[in-house]
Amino acid sequence: MTDSIRLFGNLVAGPEALRAFAGDAPLNTDDRPRVTFGAPRFVYQKTAASYGRLLKLLEAGVGDLRAVLALDSGPDANQFAGRLTKYITARDAYLNGLVEEVEGRETKAIDLFVESARLSDDFTSGYAQCLTLASVLARVKPAEARVLLERLIEAQPSRAVAKDMLKRLFPK
Repeated sequence: MTDSIRLFGNLVAGPEALRAFAGDAPLNTDDRPRVTFGAPRFVYQKTAASYGRLLKLLEAGVGDLRAVLALDSGPDANQFAGRLTKYITARDAYLNGLVEEVEGRETKAIDLFVESARLSDDFTSGYAQCLTLASVLARVKPAEARVLLERLIEAQPSRAVAKDMLKRLFPK
């Protein structure tokens, strides 16, 4: 973790949402690590997608970031809360894109990866995913690779990597 945005960007839900999500589930403690030892049972269930619980938890939402993180009301806190909100929104778009990709909906996945890049300059996973996809597409579907890189440049014009890749893959 290089900064506070990335650290707090792992926040998935606030205390009220977690209580509602957990319901009357037994508490996970150091001497009873239920999550660690129960995880394989959930992963190998045939009736549920492995990402189903994560998506349900993401739907619950973080709630009021300012209250969850006990932020004051100064301009620095407002700026931090704004950046963090964008980061979390971008992260959620990216995670939904990964689900679309697993489900075989590549076009929808790419749309969500590009959207995650547009939503936050701090969240870089969607941008990186698009670069990887563009480099693969360049060999088999160069026109699609070009369009993807152009979309990425439009989504995040301040980041030069997609521009450089476009120039390198498609010299004029």
